[in-house]
Amino acid sequence: MTNAEFASTTIAVGAGDYELTVKGRVTRFDGHLAVMPANRKGDDDIELPDLQ
Repeated sequence: MTNAEFASTTIAVGAGDYELTVKGRVTRFDGHLAVMPANRKGDDDIELPDLQ
């Protein structure tokens, strides 16, 4: 079965002296994950919504 494809994403939002950053991934193609979901690695491995 074909591998899943992801796009890495980093979002940074600044306000005054502060900056918040989140890193994650966006699924581009489910591949084998459609029939066999991946095990979650924890909070460091999150899927972000596809932002435009």
